[in-house]
Amino acid sequence: MRLAADAEDNISSAATWLLKSWLEKGGAITTKQTAELCAELPGVTSWQAQLHLCQSIRFLDVTKDAAAAVHRWLVPLLAHDRPFVRAWSLDALASLARQHSHLHAAFAKALEHAEQDEAASVRARARNIKPIVSGGVRI
Repeated sequence: MRLAADAEDNISSAATWLLKSWLEKGGAITTKQTAELCAELPGVTSWQAQLHLCQSIRFLDVTKDAAAAVHRWLVPLLAHDRPFVRAWSLDALASLARQHSHLHAAFAKALEHAEQDEAASVRARARNIKPIVSGGVRI
């Protein structure tokens, strides 16, 4: 997890891809390990690593304290130059809001914005997420 924020983009990207792949195959990390990973987020600068971590958030049990840090990290990614990062940061915010109701409004606002995004991939992700919400707040 410490390699997620490695200064070398290829190391950061590889480390986060391995973590994402492992989580997708049913692996799990503890709440303590999740908090440690969340603490590394500000140092993750590789767009590929950012994408992998956004795709991994759905598998993590994020504590309320860590959720604030993750939310702060996700907000700029919602406007990233790369459409897939924008799309998956929206997905990550939806997953975070499912766990923490105080983020429902932030997610609803991000969803509304994503529905108007110029990139089809972002709009498609928003359409895929929208059926799981009702009125923008039931996550």
